[in-house]
Amino acid sequence: MKVPADAYYGAQTARPSRIFPSAASAFSRQFIRALASLKSTPPPTNAGLGYVPPKIAKAVQDAAQEVIDGKWDQPIRRGYFPDRLRHLHEHEHE
Repeated sequence: MKVPADAYYGAQTARPSRIFPSAASAFSRQFIRALASLKSTPPPTNAGLGYVPPKIAKAVQDAAQEVIDGKWDQPIRRGYFPDRLRHLHEHEHE
């Protein structure tokens, strides 16, 4: 599986769109922003409780804010819908 060198995604994201080219359903911008909003809320609390180091909590919160602000709208591929659901399920406890 070839992925462009400057891509912000890997083979796991690119593969489904080649296998299922007609099923390129992508999440809407509003949905992605809502998910990022959900991801940005727990880090300060988790850091305050000692579950994660403050530096990690800040990095997660900053990354979520970049998604909310739309910084990654173009560079990130929003591919095959079921693949995104699998990815979200695997990372829901970050």
